[in-house]
Order: sequence, then structure tokens, then C-alpha cells
Amino acid sequence: MFLYGAGRDLEHTITTHLFGICPNNSGSTFLVRALDTCRATWSLPREGQWIRGFRGPVIEDPPLKLIWACEQSFIRRFADPAGYDWPRTRKAWYAQAYTRDPAASVFVSKSPPHLLCVGELVRHFRNARFLFMVRNPYAVCEGICRRRPFAGDHPPPEAAATHVVNCLAWQRRNLETGTYRERGVFFTYE
Repeated sequence: MFLYGAGRDLEHTITTHLFGICPNNSGSTFLVRALDTCRATWSLPREGQWIRGFRGPVIEDPPLKLIWACEQSFIRRFADPAGYDWPRTRKAWYAQAYTRDPAASVFVSKSPPHLLCVGELVRHFRNARFLFMVRNPYAVCEGICRRRPFAGDHPPPEAAATHVVNCLAWQRRNLETGTYRERGVFFTYE
């Protein structure tokens, strides 16, 4: 049986925020669903960016949802701290989080575009910790091209490749920032 965060004082119950930081199509859903099974965690029913009440940038255009880092204008939008209202987002996330144990103290979330704003997560979430993950870029590109039909100016393989290269460059920045690296672990999907 699941217990939900609405009506509970998760501001005091949750002592650690664990974020999956990785590009989309990299295995993060599997990772977070595995963590869901732990009695010590509060989880969300879907990616944090798709939770009702999330206050931050999203891409609504279905073909672009999987290639949000293919253009610098999108990257700037997701990386801009002014685009987020983290206190309101945290409140919405907590209300919709679920657990198996009311004493659970670890909040788990993942939203692939958040690899562009790790510093904001550190600033706005107490005891922020990270699971930095990457996957073979060829596998990521194949998954992106296979999952959705694309429209517009970008041929799917080129847009997917640009997206993955940009995501990997940002992930490298995350890992080279000592403060972030000290707060997490890095591993590959493989």
C-alpha cells in the first residue's frame, strides 16, 4: 500500500534529495523505478518536469520533447535559474510523492533537462545528492529516433546526435564541478 505526501510534513521528514541526472533515453526511468522499491524513498509518479505544479521550463511540442538540447535556445531556457520557482515546485512534488513507509527520508526524482541546472538543485533542495549517469550515445540516439516521429527542419539522426553531444558536454561540466561531484556518484548504464 502506498502513502501519499499530500497533507504530510515532508519538509521535515525528507532529509535527503536524490536526483537522477542523465540525458533522456539513458536508463533513468529504470533507475528511478528500482529506487521506488526501497522503503526509505519518496517517489514521483512520473518525471518531475511533468508533475502538475512544476514551475519551470518544459517543451510541449511532442517531437522536441526528446531532443530538448539540440538547440542552444532550448539549452539557455533550461539552464536559466530565473525560469524556475523551486519552492513551489518542491511543494507540488511533495504533495504528489508516494512511499511505502511514512518514515521514509529520501526524496527521489529525475527529469533529464535538470542536468542543465544541477546548481539550482543544490541551492534549493536540502542535502541534494546525485546519480550522474550516461549511456552509449549510439544507443541513446537510436532510442530517440525510434520512439517518436519528427517534424520540422531537423532530420532525426542529426537532431538526436546534436542533442546527445550537448547533453554529454553538460554532464561533463557537472562532473568537473567539484561541489557536484562530491555530492554524487557517476556510472554508465552499461
